[in-house]
Amino acid sequence: FQAEDGIRDLVRSRGLGDVYKRQMKKIFDSPTSYTTSEAQRILKTLSILEPLTEQELKILIKHSQEKVLPIDSVIAHQGDTPDGFFIIIRGLARVEKDGVLKRILEPGCVINAYDYFANTPRWVSAIADSPITVLKIPMSSIIKHFSSSRAIMNVLWQFAGVDISERLLANEEPWKNWRTKKLRSWIAAGTILDIQPNKTLEFKDETVIVLTGNAVLNDSDVTLSTPSFFNGGTLKAKTNVTIFVLPPPATQKSSSIE
Repeated sequence: FQAEDGIRDLVRSRGLGDVYKRQMKKIFDSPTSYTTSEAQRILKTLSILEPLTEQELKILIKHSQEKVLPIDSVIAHQGDTPDGFFIIIRGLARVEKDGVLKRILEPGCVINAYDYFANTPRWVSAIADSPITVLKIPMSSIIKHFSSSRAIMNVLWQFAGVDISERLLANEEPWKNWRTKKLRSWIAAGTILDIQPNKTLEFKDETVIVLTGNAVLNDSDVTLSTPSFFNGGTLKAKTNVTIFVLPPPATQKSSSIE
């Protein structure tokens, strides 16, 4: 017996339909691995990475680790000590905290970036919701080689800002009523700022995420916790403070340092 797929075995083949099923299962279970040039092409579409030169982007990719994983693979475990973070190149991942689904991440999204910079355990687990390709950014190696590169380090902090902003704002008014695409596009326009001790930064309509350091808002005696956010106001740094500033929707940022 010779079926339509050319297999001379009645048990192994039932026709062309089975050929498609086997091929699709192989594709689904075994995601495509990306070459460095392909990963670079995909990462170049991310607005966060626009400040990097092509050479800086190549260097970042060279010192990163590509992982190709089948569906239901655990990418990151909640509670683990982070040694870096992940950028999704292809496929989808579901984010779970204590077994409860929080959100679905797509290509370009980051996993646990803030946790590394805050020196805290991973707050969620990330699990492949489809065959997935991720780029692991091993921070100890990156810092060892590129701590003096302001452009690369600023971009990595941008990822931390994006990560924690979605985490904090996704369930808050008015953002919980936004479409995910709109929320992520707005967050991607955020800017990392470092404030030195005793410096004051005024905001009008911006949303500000306090990432690290000690600061007070509007001359309060209460130090802001980290991470936290506020909309408009006067921020005074008590120590070195890093913030992530999100622009008013459809407007330009306006702030001044005293």
